[in-house]
Amino acid sequence: MTSPLSNRRHCYKALKLSLVVGTALCLVNNSYFSGELWRIFLNYFVPFMVSLYFRVALLSDIRKGNI
Repeated sequence: MTSPLSNRRHCYKALKLSLVVGTALCLVNNSYFSGELWRIFLNYFVPFMVSLYFRVALLSDIRKGNI
């Protein structure tokens, strides 16, 4: 089995997603959203969406026969 880091497509997708998630968490944690409840909600919602995105992407790749 090869390392996921050896596949450029995986690295590119991970880099794009890390930029989006990192930016979202920076915005949340640096109080650009008013209200403490929004910050708490978003700190849980962002990782949930990342997990959901990867689950859907994995299932899609399996159905297409890419894995």
